[in-house]
Amino acid sequence: MIRGVKVYTVGDRAIFLVNGNVVNALTAARVERGPDLVPLIRGKLQRQSEGSEAFYRRVQMRPITAFPPAILAAAGFEKNS
Repeated sequence: MIRGVKVYTVGDRAIFLVNGNVVNALTAARVERGPDLVPLIRGKLQRQSEGSEAFYRRVQMRPITAFPPAILAAAGFEKNS
């Protein structure tokens, strides 16, 4: 059962947690803009469900400038940048 989902994003990196455990980490996120790949550092944050409806409650968003050290280490990132 999923009791909590957290997504931390700083610059072009993201760390995804489910029930307090890191399940995915992304670095050097890029998006195609014509023939170029540009850093994905702003835009929409989207959640989706596959196969059925999903309902979310107590959604909170807070600005951060660095990953929490424990989350950074759990994701395998060496340092905040």
